[in-house]
Amino acid sequence: MLSIKIDPNVPIVKMDKINGFFDFGLEAGGRTWTIAEYMERPTIFITNDPIQRNNTAWSDEQGSELFASIIERVSIGSIKTQVIQNLKAKRRNYIVLDGAQRLTWIKNIIRNLKPLAKLRYAVEGDDGEAKKDAEGNTIYVEGLFVEGVDNEDNKVYLDISGLYFKDLPVTIQNRIYSYNFEVEEYYFDNPEIKKVLFSRWNNGESLTPIEKLKSKLSDPLLLATVTLKEKEIFKAGLSPKKVDREENLMAILQSMAVINTDNNTGLSMKTISAIHYDFSIEVIEKVSFASTYLNDIYTSIEETKLRNKIFNKTKTIALMYVVSKARDEEILPDNQETFLEWATQYYTREIAIPNATSGTTSGDRVKARNSAPLVHMRQYLLSLK
Repeated sequence: MLSIKIDPNVPIVKMDKINGFFDFGLEAGGRTWTIAEYMERPTIFITNDPIQRNNTAWSDEQGSELFASIIERVSIGSIKTQVIQNLKAKRRNYIVLDGAQRLTWIKNIIRNLKPLAKLRYAVEGDDGEAKKDAEGNTIYVEGLFVEGVDNEDNKVYLDISGLYFKDLPVTIQNRIYSYNFEVEEYYFDNPEIKKVLFSRWNNGESLTPIEKLKSKLSDPLLLATVTLKEKEIFKAGLSPKKVDREENLMAILQSMAVINTDNNTGLSMKTISAIHYDFSIEVIEKVSFASTYLNDIYTSIEETKLRNKIFNKTKTIALMYVVSKARDEEILPDNQETFLEWATQYYTREIAIPNATSGTTSGDRVKARNSAPLVHMRQYLLSLK
């Protein structure tokens, strides 16, 4: 249906009343462009249409990864446009409805307005997972690498980071210019149709950052998260929609970050993306133990109001840290009722430190939010002796 609202003057016909052939939908077409063709006349593509999502620019890393994809012939997806006739210039213009950032970055790089940025890659070990040094830290290498073969047919990685387009070898420049991408063309004048198309294209929502991160997780970590995501504590405070979009996976990875760094980390998406390679089997085991311990407590609480006071996304992460540290210090109560009594006292009666429950991901707030309950629990357990 090419309108959000039903026109009362258009008849509704049942299928059994249909005779003959009917015209359905929009007039549409499209063709393949090369980047060279696009760069000959980039101004015919109008990239500031209001229907676009907020115009937050891609990061340098995102734009640079786009060029790695272009060089390695990975699809960058089609550019969706509304075609309008520019009578004054006697040409067609293309209002970009989806793909503005891709076209903007192609233009900026080729015009030497930006150099190609460095990305961070974990080094692969003999076991296929991220390689560790003698201290158990993940080994990284920085650059922007594209895969190629040398004159002897050996695989090599070409590091093109820090280079402007003009600095690239002519063979790579030509490879970029010859890259093909699809431009979808839609012909309509009614602005209402633009809204319908935008709604249709985004009906199967784009991947969230955490959903994209899944592709980079190690196999042991990815396998462990399958079980961990089923635990109710990681769903606490999240709507069903957020659980469907993997927000509980983010809570799991944030718990691992806190435990792995001994509460010395921020919890932003950027931080998690940078350190998830460091999550060892030992860290995974600690998170698995703590989550089982807490999940038993969570499911034992019959009063919904009390359960919600003790557990939500940020409090669960703090409790995961408390359980893990208490276990390391050999003070974790075997009797989970004792732990619940402490948590009830802390989160429903004491709560003297407001920033200990704030949801911000900054390092200082995370440390306060997680260290405060640990200190309180140590004192609580001492008072029981």
